[in-house]
Amino acid sequence: MKIDFHCHHPQESRADKVIYSHAKISEPIPKFVKENNCPYTIGLHPWFLPDNLEVALKTLTQHFSEPNFVGLGECGLDRLQGRDLETQMTYFSAQLDLAHTHEIAFVVLHCVRAFSECLMLLKKTPFKGKIVFHDYGANTDITSQLLKDNRIYFSLGRALERSSFCENSLKLIPLERVLLETDDEHISIDTRYYQLQKHHETVPITKIENTLAENLTSILS
Repeated sequence: MKIDFHCHHPQESRADKVIYSHAKISEPIPKFVKENNCPYTIGLHPWFLPDNLEVALKTLTQHFSEPNFVGLGECGLDRLQGRDLETQMTYFSAQLDLAHTHEIAFVVLHCVRAFSECLMLLKKTPFKGKIVFHDYGANTDITSQLLKDNRIYFSLGRALERSSFCENSLKLIPLERVLLETDDEHISIDTRYYQLQKHHETVPITKIENTLAENLTSILS
């Protein structure tokens, strides 16, 4: 079973199981997602932070009772885009608190050039659920730090096309901590599985599929 863990175009996905990521809380959940009972995540994306945090958190909380809601995110920090980093940290921290209070199964993180700040907030939060860094592609030093936290998983996409990542950081990450995604790309999830298997040549594709499916089960529980 192939899983597309983080997808912005679920109607195009060829995965056996796809999790839709809803990026803009001000917009309604797409009709396709509702009609096909597609599991989804939603959060306050650092690129699209609303002006009123309190109102946004209330809106976000309303999704927690929806039958197809499975996790919070994507949320996080982006030093290159969005509002100032201090504001992003306030919104991110508030969402981690919300996830803890409501015992959300997992949180999907967007992190661009702000791993030190992100790690600081993760160490402070009482949230005990799983944490998934989406579109992960950081260096070996950051990867080694993140692997020390057993809550953390890595959803891989574009980085599988970069030889520097595959030859260094990818070798550190056990399959038991990996997920795959298409994100906002118009690409088949089969491509991501093929790219991952190239770096695990001794592991049958069925074993990779089963392991990643087990990872998803662990995250959802």
